[in-house]
Amino acid sequence: MKKSLYSLYAVVGSAVANIAFFSTAHAVTALTPGGSVNGTSSSFTWANFKSLAGDVVNILLFVAGFLAVVYLVYNGIQYITSAGNADKVKTARAGIINAVIGIAVIAAAYFIINFALGIGNSVGTGVNTGSLGIS
Repeated sequence: MKKSLYSLYAVVGSAVANIAFFSTAHAVTALTPGGSVNGTSSSFTWANFKSLAGDVVNILLFVAGFLAVVYLVYNGIQYITSAGNADKVKTARAGIINAVIGIAVIAAAYFIINFALGIGNSVGTGVNTGSLGIS
């Protein structure tokens, strides 16, 4: 169970990292601030892509957070029903600690991704406008 949980966290984490990386780094060179690709008009703009990436990330993080909370509740029930059995208590306690660590990692990923997408929102807006505040 522990290996499958770590695998789930690794898959969700790598998916979130890839979405954040591609939404902030690579798409900036392909799309202009006006939303055109290679000088041609496009209905799928940079703002639409960032919005889509943000929505996908939020959905993935919600699912991962939900699963971590379910895992926490499951191990809490295992801890309560262990009836003093040392092995069951030890297994349940380790599961609770892993679930809490997973929730903390998911929360940190949420804030980091939203921060990165927030930085991506400023890309292409107000660049080279000549208003640097220098007289």
